[in-house]
Amino acid sequence: MLPETITLETERLLLKEITPELYIHVFENSTDEEIKAYFDFDGKGFELAKSRYKKGMTNYHTTFKYFLLKDKETQSTIGTCGYYRWYEEHNRAEFGYVMSNMAYRKQGLMTEAANALIPYAFDNMGVHRIEAFASPENEPSIRILEGLGFTKEGLMRDHFLRDGVYEPSAAYSLLKHEFDQMR
Repeated sequence: MLPETITLETERLLLKEITPELYIHVFENSTDEEIKAYFDFDGKGFELAKSRYKKGMTNYHTTFKYFLLKDKETQSTIGTCGYYRWYEEHNRAEFGYVMSNMAYRKQGLMTEAANALIPYAFDNMGVHRIEAFASPENEPSIRILEGLGFTKEGLMRDHFLRDGVYEPSAAYSLLKHEFDQMR
């Protein structure tokens, strides 16, 4: 039996919660094909997820809570959005998102999902600070963050390693009292 999780609903999306407990349960009790179907993984995504599972995704200091984005009409998974690093001890979480199905880009769906998940973090997860990082060249992602009220804090040099090359990240944050003022 699957651990209990929540599903949030927006106008066009269902946001299906993925927790460490669910992740562990699915990987320990399912075949590779069932895992791929549950998370709607392709080959590369499945191999990455399997590696993360084997190495351990949580510890005493950090956990996660993210959501599969499902198109309400087709029920297909089109991306993920949520808190990939949640530092419960410090009441902060790192927000991230990926639109894996290119046909759904540029429709405002990630903003729609974020507008459900940001209040969820402040109201249900006890988060005081939400952090987000984006490539300075990723203008669509930066527009999303700024449109949600995030403040740019600066540039983190050599923050990510991608294909053997270190890249900078623009660092953004949103604090609970700032979000409360926007409500």
